[in-house]
Amino acid sequence: MKKLLVRGGLVVSDGKQVNCDILIEGEKIIAIGRSLSCPDAQIIDATGKLVFPGMIDSHVHIGHPNKRGSARDSFYTATRSAALGGVSTIIDFAIQWDKEKSLLETWKEKVQLMSRECVTDFALHNCPTVSEPKTIEEMDALIEEGSPSFKFYMTYSSQNRMTNDGVLYEALRKSAGTLMRIGVHAENDALINYLSEQYRQRGETDASYFAEAKPAIVENEAVHRALYFARETGGNLFLFHLTTAEGVRLVKDAKRDGIPVVAETCTHYLVLDEEYLKREDGYAYICSPPLRRKSDQEALWAALRDGSVSIVSSDHCGFDKALKREYKGDFTKIPNGLPGIDHRLRLIYTHGVRKGKISLETMVDVLSTNIAKTFGMYPRKGTISVGSDADLVIYDPNGEEIIERGIDSDSIDWTPYKGFLLEGSVDMTISRGEVLVRDGEFSGEPGRGCLILRDILQKRQK
Repeated sequence: MKKLLVRGGLVVSDGKQVNCDILIEGEKIIAIGRSLSCPDAQIIDATGKLVFPGMIDSHVHIGHPNKRGSARDSFYTATRSAALGGVSTIIDFAIQWDKEKSLLETWKEKVQLMSRECVTDFALHNCPTVSEPKTIEEMDALIEEGSPSFKFYMTYSSQNRMTNDGVLYEALRKSAGTLMRIGVHAENDALINYLSEQYRQRGETDASYFAEAKPAIVENEAVHRALYFARETGGNLFLFHLTTAEGVRLVKDAKRDGIPVVAETCTHYLVLDEEYLKREDGYAYICSPPLRRKSDQEALWAALRDGSVSIVSSDHCGFDKALKREYKGDFTKIPNGLPGIDHRLRLIYTHGVRKGKISLETMVDVLSTNIAKTFGMYPRKGTISVGSDADLVIYDPNGEEIIERGIDSDSIDWTPYKGFLLEGSVDMTISRGEVLVRDGEFSGEPGRGCLILRDILQKRQK
């Protein structure tokens, strides 16, 4: 079996920084220590560099369909970009677009597609869209398959994606006493539809009105409702893309009261704000929930520091700027979502760690370790430990550059982070012992990614 010896780096994992070597054999880490030697191993010199566990992006929408035009990336191009940005595992979504198909059929079809194209390892959250008791019954088959995380849309009735409160309540009740994850896109559908129509009638539909038409109450009410359901059921709630200071307060209060909730935010809510919607190209920055105020940004950074928000994902969705431009006069028609699978690590390192907003250890936790623990991948993923998958990022903290384009610029014609400073660079990305990226050059093959099956039905640890 091929062996690699990563020597001399500062290893950051599981809340610690240690100067040590890592010995890899095949797909696994087999030894960690100082001054390791292995005559038949290929030496990788990480002196002066940081060594992280492989990054995990647990919220991506690759090739996402839209009735006005699908996202332009493929699982190959997107996971190539992810690897170039230090990501070795992604979690996408198996959305039940065809309501005649069961949740299991939907999941299997998505797995087949991803298995052909993915360079990185992958898993799926399941997204039911049928508001009937059979949805709760069908969840069992996915749990048995090793896919026990779910996302319920509390909005998007207009896109036929929304499930009702009854099904959400029952799903949360089903998850009680386990580590199964019931996630929500928390926005109040009735408020969105009512307010959007009011703005439409006044002719106030360009991007500058978008955040006003979907104010914080739209999200806060839905977060409050989901937390109330979790309190009443004891279910395991996961909040996708938290954006508001009030949402942070609600989560802190819930955690204090013992409600089992995990909250995520996204790169763009930490470094972009609602002023971007007022730019000439503000139409491109439409995503849901909307970009918020700088005060909300600061609340999110503080929540990362104190652990009330414990995951940062990209919520990558690669719609072309050209497609968004076609509908720039009407925010109700502009495809929602921002690309960002590529620059997440470097942006959080630069604008979080280097600016003193979070520690290096916290960065690794929110971009990798906490995700692995939350979604049943730990300790296979998210840690540099003996027996874990040999997923590593070697990060050179020296040097800087200004973002001019996204890594996958052949497919997606823009990046929302153009002009942002990045400090340091991804020197190497290793996935299950295979070097995918070296000195910024990619060498992986489509289809090498592995489906990660997960078992999180064990009882909570006391």
